[in-house]
Amino acid sequence: MTAHRLLRLDSADKARERPPGARNDIHFTEAQIRPIVEAFSPPGGRVLDPFSGYGTTIVVADRLGRVGTGIELQDQRVASSNARLPAGSPSRFLAGDVRDWDRLGLGEFDLCLTSPPYMARHDHPENPLTAFRTMDGSYGRYLAELADIFGTIGKHLRPGGRIGVCVGNFRDSSGKVTPLAFDIGHALSAVLEFEGEIYFEWSTPSESVTGDYCLLFSAAES
Repeated sequence: MTAHRLLRLDSADKARERPPGARNDIHFTEAQIRPIVEAFSPPGGRVLDPFSGYGTTIVVADRLGRVGTGIELQDQRVASSNARLPAGSPSRFLAGDVRDWDRLGLGEFDLCLTSPPYMARHDHPENPLTAFRTMDGSYGRYLAELADIFGTIGKHLRPGGRIGVCVGNFRDSSGKVTPLAFDIGHALSAVLEFEGEIYFEWSTPSESVTGDYCLLFSAAES
């Protein structure tokens, strides 16, 4: 299966698709998700989002006839995301940490598609992997923990499965640039096979995002 290597996207979707009660525009839109789900998962296939946020990946996957599972630390978002699914849907959102793989009973997937919580490499004490609730943030540890998380997911991909990590390089409020997409790509390439990237071209470029990508991986060869 193949996907477009360049996706042109409407920046207005970020505000248009903002869930009720959300304080900020979303940065992961349906137009980003749809072609990747269609290209890298079969009808009836299983799709995982380990950082499901407002639930858009799983809602779109469900709409396309896939069975989605979203994992989210924040209970309120889990409840609101489950409410977005139609009655009787086999898809679901679970409250918890994807690192509790066995307890959550996650099984195997055809596609993992997600946008992980961002972390700046300068002066960022809040830990993204605890939903920013703790002040033990470390950029190096954050990258290592993401590698562990996605390495585990890679072991639970069905044959031919893919992992898509949507992430951008960005400029923080101090003007310093964090090459997050490049750093995550490097970290995950130690545990997965890097397959390439899709570049997201927005109609109105963000002043803070210097490059926006979906990094594509497959399971590491044993």
